[in-house]
Formats: sequence, structure tokens, C-alpha cells
Amino acid sequence: MNNVHTWMLGNKKDLDYVLANMQDLVIKEAQGSGGYGMLVGPTSTKDERERYRQRVLDAPERFIAQPTLSLVDLPDLHRQRPGAAPYRPAALCAVWQERQFCARRTDPGCPARRLAGGQFQPGRRGQRYLDCGLTMLSRTASTLYWMSRYVERAENTARILDVAYRMSLLTKDPDLQDQEWFAPLNITGTLFPFSGRHSIVCAKEVLHFLALDPDNPSSIYNCSRQARENARAVRGTITSEMWEVLNATWLEMQNMDEDRLYARGISTFFDWVKERSHLFRGVTFGTILRDEAFQFHRLGTYMERADNTARMLDVKYHVLLPSITDVGGAVDFYQWSAVLRSVSAFESYRKVYRDTVTPVRIAELLILRKDIPRSLHFCMHEVYGILAAVQNRSSAEATRLAGEIYAAMQFGRINNIFATGLHEYLTDFLASTAKLGEEINDSFFAPELRRGPRGTPTAIETASKMSRRS
Repeated sequence: MNNVHTWMLGNKKDLDYVLANMQDLVIKEAQGSGGYGMLVGPTSTKDERERYRQRVLDAPERFIAQPTLSLVDLPDLHRQRPGAAPYRPAALCAVWQERQFCARRTDPGCPARRLAGGQFQPGRRGQRYLDCGLTMLSRTASTLYWMSRYVERAENTARILDVAYRMSLLTKDPDLQDQEWFAPLNITGTLFPFSGRHSIVCAKEVLHFLALDPDNPSSIYNCSRQARENARAVRGTITSEMWEVLNATWLEMQNMDEDRLYARGISTFFDWVKERSHLFRGVTFGTILRDEAFQFHRLGTYMERADNTARMLDVKYHVLLPSITDVGGAVDFYQWSAVLRSVSAFESYRKVYRDTVTPVRIAELLILRKDIPRSLHFCMHEVYGILAAVQNRSSAEATRLAGEIYAAMQFGRINNIFATGLHEYLTDFLASTAKLGEEINDSFFAPELRRGPRGTPTAIETASKMSRRS
């Protein structure tokens, strides 16, 4: 062996040295296996060494000797004193350090009890803890983050499709009958993938593509599957009630096809999707421990929700209206009402303004109002608070960027937004949130574990690819 000195006892010089230092060496048969028949000098008795000496002298060429090796001393987790490292691969060994010197790469095992403030140093792995003060693996945080984004995305897609379906039932020019179905494709950023597979935009094709198509990564079907798969990967972190909701949703979704969809009722199906999302959110808030897992679950929810609200508003202004003559008319009223209903804000609008539905007030409600759960202001307020709560040494830029976006909502005025241009404002907002998503990934999630919800279910993509509308 090149890395450990070995004495060949068939050599007279080696034999003499070994027999004179048996108490310090390990002697064994050259053709032996495992640890059978060896003499460990430091732990042997005088009688054992004498008996082994006679065996060696009878056939010295059959034996070799090597020095004893002391493995690296590491803290003992129970006795709190140095001890031999466990002789097994990929051992978990606690490294007690000051907080500012926490290890950045760790083994995927769970922290042992009474190890608060410590980190794990692995034998080999490609993962790390979130950093100082947090004991969650970055892989687990990433999985929780995208699990909640998939659940929120499925609900948002159901809301958009339900509104489009209801609007398509209104009486209109036959040439414009299928116009409503461009909106869901534009909002979800899937118009080009859809056009590559379908020649016309109509209710049947869009409903199948965004609701049940297993080949569309952004369909409700795939969002349900991905949410369930992410939950399965972190079964030990979420509660059993959370898992049961997502698992039952996916099992029922698997049995859904177009015949069942139309037999059940299109709006009924979308209501079911929204109810399952609401149930999961309620179960989560009612059962999960308020630790970093809860925070990353909420972070994914509000990042996805803000993105959806901004795109829905932008598409309304630049896609839905067929002509300038419709502004202020009956069609315009129903379309703006549909925008409010798509974010469950119609009743809230009536309570806040007690007036007719107008574009400026709707924009103010969904952008600047902090008391509307799906407004941009509310979402960014939550995102900033969460990042401040889970911040680590590398998340300063993510927290700063979230604070900058939040401050623009906190002190913004709707007149200034319209003076600049609503489309330009929302475009800048989406660019800022996309950059924030990249910063969140760089700060908290291991690069090789980043997930891209717009790729295939098993795709590993960068943060810019994670956004379905990049």
C-alpha cells in the first residue's frame, strides 16, 4: 500500500523490527480478509502478542505489519469531548463554530438534538444550509418555495380560465367570439407554445391546454403534479395534513379528462381547483410550525401571486379591449368586473369605493392598496418581511431589492403611475420581481437544485428560467 507503510515479514530486516515493536503495530495475514486473525498491538495483551509471535515465526512470509492510524478527532455529540471519527462513509460530524463562521456546505441529514447553532460538515455532498441562524438545507427551502408557487399557480390559472369562460358566454360579434381566449394565453405567457401545437385559438383548445394537458408544464394538471412531488420530497418538513391535501388533489386530478370536465361543469371544475388551494393554505396556516419552512412556503406564494396580478392587469389594458369605442361601454364594464372577480376583489372594490367600476380605481386597488390580499403592495409587503426574517450573510441584495420594490408601492401614487404609463410601470415591476427571484435563488438555494416551473417536471434551470414569463 503506497499510502501506509507496510512491513513484509518475509524480509529478515522487517521481521526483526516488527517482532521488537509488536505493541505498536497491526500484524495480519497478507491473504486474510476483513479484520479476522489480526493482532492490534496497542490493544493486545502480552500473552496475545507471544502467541502471535509463534504464528509469525512459523511462516513469516504469510504476514505483513502496518502502523496504527489515528482518525481525525472530532467532537463527540453526546460526551462533548474529542473522540475517534466514525469509521463509515459520509459521516455526519458536528463542527461547533461561532455563528459568523458557519459551514456553507452540508450533508442532507437532519441536525442532531442539542445541536443548535452548529452545522454539519459532510464527507461529500452538493448541498448547504441556508446560512447563519437557519438550520434548513437549501434544497428543502427550494422545494418548499416551489411547492407553494405551484399551488398558487394552479389556483391563478383556474381563476383566469373561469373568468375567460364566463366572459365568452356574453353575446358578441361572431368574429370576436373566441377573442377572450387569447387573454389566458397572454397572461400565462404560453401563447407561443400554444401556437406551435394548435392552429386556432378557441375555448376547447385553450381549456385543454391550460387545464388538462400533461405536455404543458404550466397546466393545472402539471402544477398539481409538481406540487405533490415537491411535497413528497419534504414529507418530514411539512405536516401530514398538508401532504394529504396535495396527494388527494393529485389523485383526483389524474382521473380528470375532458369528458369528466364538461360533465362536471367547467366552472365547477375551476371552483374545485380554487377550493383545494384554499384548503391547502388553510391547513398550512393551521398546522405548520412557524419556522423557516413556513416562511419559505409564504415567500413562494406571494412571489407567484404578485407576478400573476401584474400580468393580468397588463394584459387587460393592452389585449382585452377590441377597440377604443368599447371603453366605458357595457363590454368594458363586464371586462373590468371580470378582472376584479379573477382576484376575488369585486366585493372589496364595492366596499372601498362605493362607485362605478373604473380602470383607474381598479389599478389603484390592485397595485397600491395594502389591505387587498392579492394587490402588488400587499404581496411585496409580505415578501420584504419574509426576507428580513430569513436573511443570511448573502441575502443583503435580495432584501434590499425587495425593500426597494415595496417602498415604491408604499409611497407611490396612482396619478404618477398613469402619467408614466401603466404598461411601462407593470413591465418595470415584472423585471424587478424577476431580478428579485434570481437574487433569492443565489442567496438561499443551491445552484444545482434550482427548479424551473416552466420547463419539464424534472428540469433544473436557473432563476431566470423559473419565471414562466421570462
